[in-house]
Amino acid sequence: MLFGQSETKPLAPRATTPLKAYNTLVWKTVEFDLAEGEHAHFQVINRPGRWTYLLVTLLGVGPIYLTIEKIEKI
Repeated sequence: MLFGQSETKPLAPRATTPLKAYNTLVWKTVEFDLAEGEHAHFQVINRPGRWTYLLVTLLGVGPIYLTIEKIEKI
């Protein structure tokens, strides 16, 4: 997905539901509980690490890490 895009998937209520995301370098899995009629919203972020910019300057490439945050919708 590109920046600003979103995706919605209907899920059957169950005790634990995994959310899997990857950015071709880092794979992350977050498990969450979903009750009947409940909605879960997540934000997935690609972020640079501590030494990313130095490596980009020296090598032309650097690691990008993946963060998954559960957000509350009001």
